[in-house]
Amino acid sequence: MRVRALCIVAVAACRGPAYHVSIPTSYEVGEDATVAIEVREISKQPAEIIITRPDGSKLQKPAELDAKHSRVKFGTPLVERTSEPTFTQVGPYKIELKSGAQTLAFQQITIETDRLTKIFTTEPVAGFGPVVRYTRPRQDGTQHWMTYGAIYERLEGRETDIHVVIEAAGPNVELAFKRYEEEGTLGVFENSNVRLYERTGEVSTSWRSGERVVVIRARAARDLDRPFVRAFLAKYPSQLKGH
Repeated sequence: MRVRALCIVAVAACRGPAYHVSIPTSYEVGEDATVAIEVREISKQPAEIIITRPDGSKLQKPAELDAKHSRVKFGTPLVERTSEPTFTQVGPYKIELKSGAQTLAFQQITIETDRLTKIFTTEPVAGFGPVVRYTRPRQDGTQHWMTYGAIYERLEGRETDIHVVIEAAGPNVELAFKRYEEEGTLGVFENSNVRLYERTGEVSTSWRSGERVVVIRARAARDLDRPFVRAFLAKYPSQLKGH
């Protein structure tokens, strides 16, 4: 009987834990998390993924335990003023799969890279302050790079939002700029060559600067604040050539 009991324990150990969570360790500040769940003991019990940031704040989303493999995605595809990324600062993040008070699985990762804050500081720009900052991976075919974005609002006076996107494309800068080059027309803005695009509900100006693509969007032409655009042109000078 004792031998049989030892065998059962050994088999259970070989099978591994009943639940397992995994998350990539290559995330940056500003990105959203996708947590993979592996279930060995299928269950209908309610569960959730809880992410605890270095500052103690928490995010949580429901999780399903009735499939062997599932994923829980944090964040939303569309960035809005109320958006907040999963990873807001460098440091350790705790990821837990819980059912009630019971912790079913656990992983901790450390976010070490914060390019977002170097590109978009928390300081105002020409009277506009950032309300949302985010980081997204970008892919075109087999090429990969990172996109950094921020939504700014006017601090005083008429309510205005401006959305800035910077694609850190590196050697893929021509590929990254292609869509903006095709949809806009070449023009001059604040004595710099840029691509200008306008349609109902959206205007934008875009340009290449070294290994980056800079795009600034607003709802209407009057909202494309010249001092604001000038500040980004000074930081990231346009390398577009005129006709």
